[in-house]
Amino acid sequence: NDATDGTPEKSGHTWDLRLDFLYRVQALGLRDLQLLAGIRYSMFLGDFVYVGGNEDFEVTTNQFGLGAGARAVFPISTRLGLMVSAGADYYFDATISGHDTSYGPNGETVNGRRDYTYETADEAINQPDFVPVLLIGLSYGL
Repeated sequence: NDATDGTPEKSGHTWDLRLDFLYRVQALGLRDLQLLAGIRYSMFLGDFVYVGGNEDFEVTTNQFGLGAGARAVFPISTRLGLMVSAGADYYFDATISGHDTSYGPNGETVNGRRDYTYETADEAINQPDFVPVLLIGLSYGL
């Protein structure tokens, strides 16, 4: 944002929502193996503060995506199992907004700064494109 004063500090977080459809398969000698595929939605919020300067602003982006992988459950008891899931997600480019400015993947810019483009903003924010996913947890059957 053209800030030249202060020491930059940045932080952020992402919330991911997933909706998967499962298909049970018999392979690798596993009793409970499922292929999965579904849609993804990622919400990013980044906070940029220039300590000692006059800048403090948030940047947001919301992306849709697709994912696929496999999930296996290894029984521990009659209701409890160890679940291992692995796969990959792909996210589509999305508009990056913040500080009264937005940069769209189609080149549309609102209140853009100097020579900044969508590519410049995307590089600064580092939106996910391809994300490997590994999940290990417990599964409890009702």
